[in-house]
Amino acid sequence: MSDAVTRDDEDKRPSNLTAQVYNALCRAILRGDYPIGQSLPSEGELAARFEVSKPVIRAVLQQLSALGVIEIRQGKPSIVRRVSPRPLEYFFSFAMMETENGLMEAVLRRGLETYIAQRAAEHIKVSDLKKLRETIKTMEAARNDSEAFIEADLAFHMTLAEASDNRLLMFLVQALRGTIHETVRMLHVRGMLPDRSATIARHVAIVDAIAASDPEAARLAMSAHFDASEERTMGSSLKGPIMLEPEQIIDFLERESS
Repeated sequence: MSDAVTRDDEDKRPSNLTAQVYNALCRAILRGDYPIGQSLPSEGELAARFEVSKPVIRAVLQQLSALGVIEIRQGKPSIVRRVSPRPLEYFFSFAMMETENGLMEAVLRRGLETYIAQRAAEHIKVSDLKKLRETIKTMEAARNDSEAFIEADLAFHMTLAEASDNRLLMFLVQALRGTIHETVRMLHVRGMLPDRSATIARHVAIVDAIAASDPEAARLAMSAHFDASEERTMGSSLKGPIMLEPEQIIDFLERESS
């Protein structure tokens, strides 16, 4: 069956032919027509399927490769890759350039991580709890080493995302890792980092709530952690706008990218 771009399609899709084929092939991959690890048809087969030229197919494959959706192999068919957070990392990095005081990161992190803490309290495993406590010990040992302290802090939040038992949440936190690190580093340079003992105490409170399997207490402990951080770095005026629910985050991303 041909997937040629029809006149009806042209009314619904961008006028650019490459964009039309790109959208159609993306949908085919999302439908599961080409599972992760499976080869795509050859350029010639794809050109015949969509009734376009090979240069159009090559341009589409290059776009998919740049997004990390496929891997182009010399002399072999391209294969569908496991999704990578790298494209989102770039998006967040560029978006952060257009916002002041780490606002975008704060909006996303509060919305994501309060929900993550809540889910972790519901799904925590003994092994995850052990990892969280180990990262806190690492933070305590790194009180006088800024870079090591930041890395341990990031490791705590990544471990927490893993404990939430939700791959998408873990994916988003991983994508934010670079911007979080850069923001914290800049705050350190400006002498705006909060007291490390207080930071560690707040992390302990989060873990205690999770260990008690108390989702609401975990959510509140994480929210209190952000309240304290924002009080020091950005001021309390952001507390209202950054109280986003997880489902609101996608709307926020769409507004930022438009």
